[in-house]
Amino acid sequence: MISAATAFELQDIRSVLHYRLLERSGEHLPPSSLFHYTDANGLLGIIKSRMLWATHFQYLNDSSEFIYASGLMKEVIAETAEGALPGSPRGRLRHTILEDRDKKEDSDESGNLAEEQYVACFSERGDGLSQWRGYGKSIGGYSLGFPFAHLGAIEQAINLKQVDQTFDSDNPQITAELFRCWYDKPAQKQLIREAFEMAANHCESRGEDLQDAEVAALARAILRPVSRAYKDPAFEDEREWRLVIEIRRPPGGVSYSYGTSVDFELGKTSANTKHEIAVEFRGGEFTLIPYVTVPLTVDGSIGIAEVVVGPTPLPEIAREAAIRYFRHHMPQVRVLPSEIPFRRV
Repeated sequence: MISAATAFELQDIRSVLHYRLLERSGEHLPPSSLFHYTDANGLLGIIKSRMLWATHFQYLNDSSEFIYASGLMKEVIAETAEGALPGSPRGRLRHTILEDRDKKEDSDESGNLAEEQYVACFSERGDGLSQWRGYGKSIGGYSLGFPFAHLGAIEQAINLKQVDQTFDSDNPQITAELFRCWYDKPAQKQLIREAFEMAANHCESRGEDLQDAEVAALARAILRPVSRAYKDPAFEDEREWRLVIEIRRPPGGVSYSYGTSVDFELGKTSANTKHEIAVEFRGGEFTLIPYVTVPLTVDGSIGIAEVVVGPTPLPEIAREAAIRYFRHHMPQVRVLPSEIPFRRV
């Protein structure tokens, strides 16, 4: 189990990382629009359901993202705590991080708080070659332009649902964050150093009372936020933003995230009406993929202002079809062609 002192320290680390990661998003004026790339089926699903899918961060298209953040964290910690004595509090934290001793990311078998994070990706660029390759498979595809203010309103609406709600076995905390990804490697490293020092100082204050579960939780508290925000500098051209939905739930053998609440001790099942976001699954190429649906409607609108039709061997026909579709469903949407020439090799 995690001590009350460590629970408070975990919250402090989360708060520092939360502030610093979001701080960078406000360094410059936000873009007027952010673009979500998808294929034809994704476009139709978004318009019909008025929902956006946010994928569990470990199942994103580019699995190297998590590997990059984890590798960078190990590199920094290996340097920062190089002289830590084995078995010392600082040495135990270093060893836990470098040896990947805690593999379980979404829950803690010791009965502590469980967390799940889901990500919807956007770009400042509505017509980016790397994005077409990733989401439109280089042929076709669409980028949906959302006003930045609309996405901010969605973030606020999700967070406001938590006001005056009790965090208990019937009510998970569901929060949202919209932020710009980090590509600056020196800045990435510095934030890891700061978070590690906070965690290491706490480990030392616990002394002989420090439990392995606490060390593992502190390691996760550093890795989880940076893993969702850090990207390799080679991908800076993507200029990515992310809307992250976090579901935090207390222990006790109760499942709340999947549309129903199940109390295994009492054997009762009831519909979950406490929140609108529920975890669902879709079929991927190699595995089932967990995701949550994020309501897009704010003041009666789902916010799409423009759509860019991706590179295709039939650009005029593809654009005409999109114009016809939006004329029937959302006539105010502008439909634009990609300016990137189609190329198949």
